[in-house]
Amino acid sequence: VKNDEKMISQIAARLGKAEKDCVRQAEREIKKARKRLAELDTMFVKTYEEHSKGKISDRNYNTLVAAYEKEQSELEMAVGEYEKTIGTSRANSENAANFVELIKRYADIDELTQVLLNTLIDRIEVHEPEEIDAAIYYINKLGMNDWLDKCCDGLNTYINEKSDNIS
Repeated sequence: VKNDEKMISQIAARLGKAEKDCVRQAEREIKKARKRLAELDTMFVKTYEEHSKGKISDRNYNTLVAAYEKEQSELEMAVGEYEKTIGTSRANSENAANFVELIKRYADIDELTQVLLNTLIDRIEVHEPEEIDAAIYYINKLGMNDWLDKCCDGLNTYINEKSDNIS
């Protein structure tokens, strides 16, 4: 049981670190993009003032404005994507924590019931080879290996109409 708890802790730590790194990187990129957006706002105002004073031709003004607007649009889309990444990473981290809690709760079961099977399978998500090894370990520990062998695609078997698979 100590080794099991250690393995569960290691899996959770590795998943948690990866998610935290992803969130930190996305937050840095958002900060950088927002800083550049503020700079572009300032540049746009200065360009407008210079144009209104006649210091910049209409052609150059229009070229600069178009370039600023294009960059602003690209940065705003990037910020949206980074925010989406942060949300996904936080959800993945929460899912990993829930998975660890489920494994701890059901690690020493005596009987595998349909309800228990559905509870566990509905929450197994595997993305890395090391995690597949861990999933197989717990599938064997729960006595589900015979059942898994009967599935036509093993860990890739679809388990519901939402196209979720075992792994």
